[in-house]
Amino acid sequence: MAATPEKAPKDQWGRSQLVRPDSASLVGVIAVVDRIDPALAKRSAEHVLAWPRHFGLDALVVPAMKRLLQSKHRTGNGFTALHDAAVDHLRQRIAEPRIAEPLEAPRSWARPKTVRCDCEPCKQLSRFLVDPNEECWTLRAAQQIRTHVEYTIRHAPADVDCETVRRGSPHSLICTKNQASYQRRVIQRKLDLADLAILQGRPK
Repeated sequence: MAATPEKAPKDQWGRSQLVRPDSASLVGVIAVVDRIDPALAKRSAEHVLAWPRHFGLDALVVPAMKRLLQSKHRTGNGFTALHDAAVDHLRQRIAEPRIAEPLEAPRSWARPKTVRCDCEPCKQLSRFLVDPNEECWTLRAAQQIRTHVEYTIRHAPADVDCETVRRGSPHSLICTKNQASYQRRVIQRKLDLADLAILQGRPK
């Protein structure tokens, strides 16, 4: 029977005591089981891929495959299954329309609407985000409301920088759009292309 998070050992407060693996431990497991038991190696790889929250492709699988390639481990059921999954993962993300070539900076001030709160100040924030002509928005409000809007922006996350201007009463929250999402995509794309080249045995 397959393992499940519900069956993991519990501490004295009833919290799961799941072991958080790292790429080095995954490398060790795959390298060993590939050599001694092909069937177990296949099941191990299937287990890893079935638990993405615990064995993330970006956090564990891709780094582990790079380390195995560096150690000249290039065969075996476990390696093949995880290697193929890592390559597919990188290819799919590179091919996504939002980050496909050419990767261009925003052509207007419109930004993704990522705000979930539907209070009135956050509705104003949402309208500001999707407006292609507005770079800045000023919210004059009590501190509690300004703090809430700043929290919403940080946790959305929204492509907005915030500055509080402490003149007049109430004070003002100045919201200015930035290119954070675009810059993250540029960095992610560069990393993905480099990792894919390594996994496919090509020079960077």
